[in-house]
Amino acid sequence: MEKYIADLDEYNAIKLAREFNQFDFNNDSTCILKFDNNISCTPFGMLLIGDSIRRFRNNYNQNDFFIRLNKQAESINYAGHMGFFKFISEDIPFGKNPGDAIGNNNYIPITKVDFCNYRKNPYFIHSEPLTYIEYEAGNLANVLAQKNNELEKMFKYLIREMIRNSQEHGQTNCAWICGQNWKSKNMAEIAILDNGIGYKNSLSKKYKNIENDEIAIRQALKPGVTESYINKFSLEDENSGFGLYVASEVCDMLNGSFSILSGDTFLKKKGGSIVTYRSYMNGSIIKLSVDTSIKFNYHELLNKIVNKGEKLLKNNTASELSKGKFIIK
Repeated sequence: MEKYIADLDEYNAIKLAREFNQFDFNNDSTCILKFDNNISCTPFGMLLIGDSIRRFRNNYNQNDFFIRLNKQAESINYAGHMGFFKFISEDIPFGKNPGDAIGNNNYIPITKVDFCNYRKNPYFIHSEPLTYIEYEAGNLANVLAQKNNELEKMFKYLIREMIRNSQEHGQTNCAWICGQNWKSKNMAEIAILDNGIGYKNSLSKKYKNIENDEIAIRQALKPGVTESYINKFSLEDENSGFGLYVASEVCDMLNGSFSILSGDTFLKKKGGSIVTYRSYMNGSIIKLSVDTSIKFNYHELLNKIVNKGEKLLKNNTASELSKGKFIIK
C-alpha cells in the first residue's frame, strides 16, 4: 500500500481519517506514506492526520510502515518543527518531539496537556485540574494573541473550556493542542484533540435517544446540555454546559468557523449554517478559527452570547466560568 498525503488541512484530514478507519490492511504487509512538496499545514489537519496514522499503525503493528519525506520542502520542515512526525511515532527520526519547539507569537506546536501528572510540578501540588488547565490555557493564549488584550482573554477562555471539556466529558488523561496565527490572513486557528469516550458515549449516560454521533454532537452544541454538575461552594466545580455553545457562537461572531469531529461525524458551523460529513475519530477533536482583525470587547461579547443561551434555556443559567470569569488573574 502506498498513500500520498497531499495536504495537512481540514478537508484532507477528515477524508484520510475515514479512509484509515475503513481500510483493510490485512492483505498487504507494507505501508508507505509519502509526504511531498508544497503541502499546506494546519493545526487541525496535523492533529487529526497524525492521530489517524498513529491509530492505524497500532491496529496493524505486525506490518511494516515507512514514512517518505521530502526534507528539502519548507512545509515538511515546518510540520517536523511543530512535532507532527514525532506525534505519529517517536521512532520517526525527523523533527521535534511534541512540546519541544518553543512557540512564538505565530504558533503553538503540538503540545500535550496532561491531567494526571501535573501535580508533579510543585506549583500545582495542591491544585485542582481546572487551575492547571487554566494556567496552560493562559500561556497558550498569550502565544497566539500578539499582545491583543481582548483576543488573549478570549483565547484563554476558549482554550480552557475546550480542554476542560476533554477532561470532564472525554474522561481521558490528556489532550493535545496545536495553534497557528496567520498574520497575513488575519486568521487564527486552534485545535484540541483527545482520545476519550466521545460525545455519544458521554451524553448517553445522561440523555435518552442519543442514537448516533451526529445527534450527540448537535445536542452538545446546545446550551446546558453538557452540564455535569454545579457545586455552589466551589467555582472550580461549576459546569453549566455552556462551553461548546459559547465557543461555536464566538467563532461565528468573529467571522470564523467551529468544527468538531467525534465518532463517525464531522460537523462544521460557519456563518450560522451547519454542514456534516462522515469521517472517524476515536474520541473527539475541535477546531476553532477566528478573524483576528475584528475589534471586540471580551466581556461584552461573552455576555451577549450567554444571555442568548440563557433565554433558550429559560430555567437554567450559565456558571460564572461560562460567563468568562477566570480562576487565575
